[in-house]
Amino acid sequence: MEVLRSENPTIIEMVGLPGSGKSFFAKQFAKTFGSAIVSIDKIRWMLFANHTYSDNENIMVQQVADLIITELLKTQKTFVIDGGYVTEVEREELARRAAKAGFRVLTVVVQVDLPTAKHRSMKRNPRCAGDQYKQALSPEEFDTQVARCELPEAASDNVIISGKHTYSTQARTVLKKMIGLKNAPIVVKPLPRPVPILPTDRPYIQ
Repeated sequence: MEVLRSENPTIIEMVGLPGSGKSFFAKQFAKTFGSAIVSIDKIRWMLFANHTYSDNENIMVQQVADLIITELLKTQKTFVIDGGYVTEVEREELARRAAKAGFRVLTVVVQVDLPTAKHRSMKRNPRCAGDQYKQALSPEEFDTQVARCELPEAASDNVIISGKHTYSTQARTVLKKMIGLKNAPIVVKPLPRPVPILPTDRPYIQ
């Protein structure tokens, strides 16, 4: 097992459609380099016996993940986030938190065709790497998650790997990108301008 060392530790952020192969890579990569991993699926599995993917359930899962991430940012060591952060707004907020803690974020986009992703999502196998904490999705659940997923466009802070390639091929691509980012500056993006709240005589719900 090797240990990833860098002047600027990195958050490896896994992004992709359900069934693309995010967890397969994340689990193998974390094991190879002795990195901590924040698994959104595992958190959900531990909190809920039956996954509904409702807004309330998603919020609770994300709150637990955020607590873990806050502690990992204190370690100044590279770690992996597997799942969550499916929207651009969520990823930008994570990037701001990371930059303030001296981390850079490398978004790993796992690509696979839609039919393959759907088949994998509906036919989970607990004995396969990456499927241990996943519940098979119904066609409706899959479509809902796909609709919510905002895949990032090609940029200097992300790398695209195929969800059909071997782990060794995927890892070489990601490590090459990490080396290329080694001396890149860490930039804290400004927060979006807040929307003004109009005065009102009616009480707010806290």
